[in-house]
Amino acid sequence: MFKIPIDDLNENSVCRIHKNTARADLLQATAAVIWDKIGAQYWYAVEAVNRTFRDICDDKRPFAGRTMVLGGDFL
Repeated sequence: MFKIPIDDLNENSVCRIHKNTARADLLQATAAVIWDKIGAQYWYAVEAVNRTFRDICDDKRPFAGRTMVLGGDFL
């Protein structure tokens, strides 16, 4: 869904979603995201999603103010 860049993920990465697309419109309309298995993700992936939400929604709050429910096995 988020088109996280897997091959070249780094501390400055953003997701491959452009403004004025159907996917961007869907993210703008999103009130909450449920992300399971978050413990298996690199932190850079989470930051890329954060940057993408902020850019697409023109909102500087974390995740553009969307509610993020992060779950998984943290052991």
